[in-house]
Amino acid sequence: MPPFTVYADPSDLLHLNMIWSIVLESEIQDVYTPAINLLVYCYLSLDTVNQSEESRAAKIQNLLTTCFDLLKPESNPTAHIVTRVT
Repeated sequence: MPPFTVYADPSDLLHLNMIWSIVLESEIQDVYTPAINLLVYCYLSLDTVNQSEESRAAKIQNLLTTCFDLLKPESNPTAHIVTRVT
C-alpha cells in the first residue's frame, strides 16, 4: 500500500462508509483484506506534525469503539465480522 498521511479525522473522510461496507460484507478475501488494511492505515497514518498525540489517540479510540460496537451481542455479529473486526 502506498504511504500517505491523513490530515483530517478519518471518520470524516468522504465515502469511508464504503470501505467499511467492503470490510464487513465482501466475501472475497482478496477484496476485504486490502480494505481492512486501508481502513486501519487511515487511522495509523494520521498527521503527526499538526495533530497532537492526544488528538491522534482519540481518533484511534473512535475506531476501536466502532469495532467494539460491531462485536456487541446486541449487534448479533456473524463469525466473519468477528474475525475481520479483530
